[in-house]
Amino acid sequence: METHYYCPDHREVWADILPGLEELSAMYTDQDWDIEGVRKMLDENRAVLIVDSADPSAFAIVRFDAYPYRDGETELFVYLVWHQGGDAFLRFQPHLELFARLGEARYMRFYSRRAAFLRVATRAGYELRGIEYAKELSHVR
Repeated sequence: METHYYCPDHREVWADILPGLEELSAMYTDQDWDIEGVRKMLDENRAVLIVDSADPSAFAIVRFDAYPYRDGETELFVYLVWHQGGDAFLRFQPHLELFARLGEARYMRFYSRRAAFLRVATRAGYELRGIEYAKELSHVR
């Protein structure tokens, strides 16, 4: 697989990714993250920034965590993904899977707010904060 994604020092590309962070923040006003918190995670090496070299404004912010549903397993948690052309997750997906394999993560996980899932939950009295997706990767063990 040809790759054109890389992991730069976030301080060197912050001006490129900031507009995407701002747009994500404006689109999802009730999120549980803020731009300064994202920068702090990157400053403290608690997350990794992946950037598309063909479009420096396109990025994913990920972190390796303990997978919460299986003791002893590792996950690649996809915190944020942005691409101004849309379909950000689909564009990054193959490269995220490769990155997960390199980090020996067995699972990938992310949250997403989707209006289609909100209707039923809202009628039942729930305040839906997100939908979780998990994928087991077959390369481990």
